Amino acid sequence: MSELKEKAQSSDTQKCIKCGGRTALVSGYWNYDPDQEPYTDGIEESSEVGRGDAYMNGFICDDCNTIQDVFVDEENYKSRLSELESELAAVKEERDKYREALGCGEAWPITDVLQKLVESTNYLLDVYNYDRVGWEEVSYCTKLGVQYIEKINAVLAEQALKQ
Repeated sequence: MSELKEKAQSSDTQKCIKCGGRTALVSGYWNYDPDQEPYTDGIEESSEVGRGDAYMNGFICDDCNTIQDVFVDEENYKSRLSELESELAAVKEERDKYREALGCGEAWPITDVLQKLVESTNYLLDVYNYDRVGWEEVSYCTKLGVQYIEKINAVLAEQALKQ
């Protein structure tokens, strides 16, 4: 008896439904995004199946490559879903820490404080013609302050849209 036939007979996986050969367990992640033309070319229509994803397993024949008995791995899927939910909760917690550090929700968030500091510094530089040692740095810092305000407000606006 050949070595391959012995392996096929001693295998603990099911036999191929097409050729009777040995099969191996295969696993993968399936992600489905419906086509705009799922049934007829040139005609846009809604797919009967929406978007989806799953962890799938099945058996593939060593000899003829037939795939059979594909099934969803519910336990792996639920485990991965739980991991993703935990990661999302951690990201939201980190986001909330940053929002708190920036004073979001406070009477005077950091952008408003920075704006007042920029305005008062510009007043000193322009109206009182402040020209003591370091005035160039102070002037440059006001320009940076305006840029930081714009950047922070842009990020906060983007986050607000995502919530």
